[in-house]
Amino acid sequence: PERKRLASLTANMALQIMLSEILSLPDDLNRRVWLFLDEFGALGKNEHVLDAFSTGRSKGLCSIVGIQDIGKIESLYGRELAKSIVNSFSTAIFLRSTDPDTSQWVSSILGDREVKEHFSTTESMNKGKGKGGRQESKTESVRRTPLYLPSEISNFEVLTGVLNVAGWPTAKLKWPVKKIPNENPIKMDAPWVNEIPSKSNGPQPESVETSQETDNETETDIGTELNIKGQIKSEMPKEEELKKGAK
Repeated sequence: PERKRLASLTANMALQIMLSEILSLPDDLNRRVWLFLDEFGALGKNEHVLDAFSTGRSKGLCSIVGIQDIGKIESLYGRELAKSIVNSFSTAIFLRSTDPDTSQWVSSILGDREVKEHFSTTESMNKGKGKGGRQESKTESVRRTPLYLPSEISNFEVLTGVLNVAGWPTAKLKWPVKKIPNENPIKMDAPWVNEIPSKSNGPQPESVETSQETDNETETDIGTELNIKGQIKSEMPKEEELKKGAK
């Protein structure tokens, strides 16, 4: 949990710096700065988001935001501000959502449709003298119903969703599955990973040969030191000689 919170704070800080830099740019309609924010709710609250989404277009900012749970966004920014964030996007793709609140929210975003219903009724008429007839009457009514019910959104097939572009009719699409060939291993260690010594065993020598050379040099130094001490001891006068000299 601590690592997850630290990662969220770090990503939020980096996002704030990037958005500040983008908003400080001069207006340029030919510039394109793409910003991909997956798991938007996991980033935490960021005060620069609404300004960036609403005024960043003149700077060339193009934002793609992924939202899993609308309740998470509303808890961070409040219902009204979350609504403003969503409304700042003119293109939206809605895929399957198993969360009831999110499905209801998507249904309300997609809006309603008008459905015309035609009814016909037949009545028998008695004209007298045993003769009868039938009279048919037709009526028409218009009622409004959600374009997609929350239950329909919850049961979308995999990679099936609704494309909603401002000013264009809503379209239900199915994206094809494209298998990416696995040409490279999933995990590849960097070259320097195997060069790091193990912490449990302590720092290791670069090679056995280097270690042997070091041991030989140590033994040579100790032997030289012993020879020097032996020479000093042999050259020192004995105690009896010193006494005779003193007499």
